[in-house]
Amino acid sequence: MKLKMCLLFLIISVFSNASLRADLNTDSPDDDSYPRKIFYNFGNNWLGSFTHNYGANFIGAGLGTWAMIETGLDWDIRNKVGETPFFRHVGMPSLLVGMLMPAVTPLSFYLLGKKNSDDRMVGTAAALTQSLIITLSIQSPLKMITGRPGTENPMNTWGAEERERKRRTEDFSNEFDWFNMNFAIGWPSGHTATAFAAAAVLYELYDDKPLLVFCAYAYAAAMGICMATSVHWASDVLAGALIGQAVGRTVGRSYARPHGKAQDVSLNFFGNAIGVNLRL
Repeated sequence: MKLKMCLLFLIISVFSNASLRADLNTDSPDDDSYPRKIFYNFGNNWLGSFTHNYGANFIGAGLGTWAMIETGLDWDIRNKVGETPFFRHVGMPSLLVGMLMPAVTPLSFYLLGKKNSDDRMVGTAAALTQSLIITLSIQSPLKMITGRPGTENPMNTWGAEERERKRRTEDFSNEFDWFNMNFAIGWPSGHTATAFAAAAVLYELYDDKPLLVFCAYAYAAAMGICMATSVHWASDVLAGALIGQAVGRTVGRSYARPHGKAQDVSLNFFGNAIGVNLRL
């Protein structure tokens, strides 16, 4: 299992760093067509999500998961949560909230932006939508490949008989049903990834609104905690947070660039060459 996980993340890291940074759309995010806003610089942003922090986020997601499994931390957290009745009332409802928020948030920005003729809000809606698309396109295949089962936490259900059935005593946090093609459940936590991606986008586009950014990250952290107390292992949540952060920062910086908020120096990988981009 450890060898397979290491190989998987080595392949992802090498592929992402060796891929050409092809630009599928070089138009400005200020383009009048909203669908074009959503897919602004999509190719670069998709690949850039892997190379953000030189791939450290994805590598950290894999190594962090391995460490939490090997040290028994995943199993310990699962059991402590199972002994806390409070989480029974917040874990499962958060699944529904986590499904709605990624769609409600960009829609709210879009409608308010149109109503108030605020191009910044409309552009943010497009960036949030793109971050959601990219996050789903990354985390869903990872779930299908790794096939990690949920925690089967006894507190996920309300019936005493069902809770007893799920009260497994052996550590099964290291179980992976590789290539089971189930994109709904598994590693990483999609709810956490999309929440952190949205928060990171707002961090890049609203650096002058610290309260908004704080609330976004507070929600993302709360969603991660709720996922770790319901259907996901804690390491699923850690991986989701790291992956979502990489996607959100990449997309946010891309949309902020025309307004002078992006970094002026960046490192890019082109096949077997490395180049430095300097924006003057």
